[in-house]
Amino acid sequence: MAKRKRVGLIFSYNEGWIAGAYYIQNLIHALNSIAEEDKPELVILSNKADFEKIKKICYPYLSHFEITITYNLVEKVLNKLARTITGRNIFEKRPSAALADVFFPMSNEDLFGLITHHQRLFWIPDFQEYHLPHFFTDEQKQNRKTQQSLLVKQKSPIVFSSNDSQADFRKFFPESENTTFVLPFAVTHDLYSDLQIEELKKKYNITKPYYFSPNQFWRHKNHLILLKAIQLLKERQTNFQVVFTGKEHDHRNPTYFEELKKFIDDNHLQEYVRFLGFIDRREQLQLMNHSKAVIQPSLFEGWSTVVEDAKAMNQVVILSDLNVHREQMNSNVVFFDPKNEVDLAQKMDAVPIRSLDKEDDYLTNIKDFGLNFMCIVNKLTSNHEKKI
Repeated sequence: MAKRKRVGLIFSYNEGWIAGAYYIQNLIHALNSIAEEDKPELVILSNKADFEKIKKICYPYLSHFEITITYNLVEKVLNKLARTITGRNIFEKRPSAALADVFFPMSNEDLFGLITHHQRLFWIPDFQEYHLPHFFTDEQKQNRKTQQSLLVKQKSPIVFSSNDSQADFRKFFPESENTTFVLPFAVTHDLYSDLQIEELKKKYNITKPYYFSPNQFWRHKNHLILLKAIQLLKERQTNFQVVFTGKEHDHRNPTYFEELKKFIDDNHLQEYVRFLGFIDRREQLQLMNHSKAVIQPSLFEGWSTVVEDAKAMNQVVILSDLNVHREQMNSNVVFFDPKNEVDLAQKMDAVPIRSLDKEDDYLTNIKDFGLNFMCIVNKLTSNHEKKI
């Protein structure tokens, strides 16, 4: 039997960008679905608390490298002296190149300074700052572009989640010589059907048939267009609510959530809206599953976790008409103009019937995620071996 590949996965559970944590968790689930002989060894680079979340997946070939690195005073002094003389630390606690064959998703921070160039695999989720620059500060835009330019200079291999993002990269960096890969991700859900929906609705004061919109409260997620559609829809029907979940803070636009609440108060929409905040993942999925439809009004995405969640349960999605969304979903979906509340209200008023035709197909998506990731790993390691 061939030696297993060793993959270092960099993991941080951050509720401020929960999709990033879900991405790695879903990747591990996907790798767990492929044939035993194809499974890699996984080294999780994280702090101890975050590693406990990964252990729950029960992946069979798993180890941990602690990246909460601290040096005591003596170590710091001696390391500084050693770097002055030899250029290297005496006490080294950073991950070494020997830890894995490939590290993903990589960054250029000093923490990973011992990882060789050919072992680095980067991920760029999207290029939102080019399409919606007004949602970023000048410093944020410059930081992103500086990092991207460095990857181009280094000719680093890069993973994109969609053809749409890969096309953006080629447009913005036409002279790049990077090896790029498109790797659409799929989601794996923990069991949630055992949760009693009536108890959940009582817990969260959901008293009417409801639509479900699970997004972090970032301005580009476009919640306001949905509130405007609610305002129009309540003139035609009153027996509905829209349930929102997600962390209620936008670090780029700190006043955003308060602006949404003011719109609700000014237009007397309180009985139609439920803000639940960041809730238990299983509860979120069961609420999504029992909604009239999922509404994803986002102005920009790289590859939407919300859409994948809905696909996995064959739920209907009322989806903003973006190229990436059309690439991502083609059944159980109706598209609307994300800048037109009238269009959205009309689509909400005529939700299509949920189709279960593809009920078993999503398991293939999960397996393909794992297989395609390993194809990338094998290609990178094979290219390096040929050069040696």
